[in-house]
Amino acid sequence: MVAPVLPTLVGAGVVLAIIRERPARGEEAFEGLSLVGLGRDLKLLVVLSAIFALGAFSYSFLIVHAEALGYQREFIPALYLLFTVAASALSYHFGLLADRWGRRPVLAIAYGLWALVCLSCIYLRSEALLPLVFLLFGSHKAALEPTQKAIVAEFAPEGLRGSILGGFNMVVGLCALPASLVAGVLWDRVSATAPIWLGLALTVAAMGLLSLLREPEGD
Repeated sequence: MVAPVLPTLVGAGVVLAIIRERPARGEEAFEGLSLVGLGRDLKLLVVLSAIFALGAFSYSFLIVHAEALGYQREFIPALYLLFTVAASALSYHFGLLADRWGRRPVLAIAYGLWALVCLSCIYLRSEALLPLVFLLFGSHKAALEPTQKAIVAEFAPEGLRGSILGGFNMVVGLCALPASLVAGVLWDRVSATAPIWLGLALTVAAMGLLSLLREPEGD
């Protein structure tokens, strides 16, 4: 029982003993839900990311979708493993692309991959093609999460990066919370594809706003 705790204790000890923070330069901090004082592009990024998060339902719906198509329950963990392997293996490569092409194009790729996930769930009704859906989902996560955090950090003023990143994650999280609830209601009361169509529509809206975003200076 003690063994699983040891790596955590070692990691915490290394952080406390070795990592040193730079002194804070002031008391100013981002207020979280307020967009006052943020630059035009950072405001736009927060809004379009919130819109996208409202349609980005949980991977649990993909599992339910797989079961609805007749995928045997004992093989479901293999699909989840496929997703996690794809997300882990591709995140570094999408990071390289973000450095070469810029953050905005890779963010657009992330949204495009989510759109492909939605379209695959709607039109690919074959059990044999389900692994492709989970591969696309893993690729989407690999492109989205590091790129999204990087572009927020680059738009944020240097002295406010920590609080702005925290506030951004809070906004996206608050939007993601009702996303799966709404998706569940639509699944139960309308149809199995209704939440997917909603996710696709919100993704298109987010991509439209993304086209108005300027690349952070310095890239």
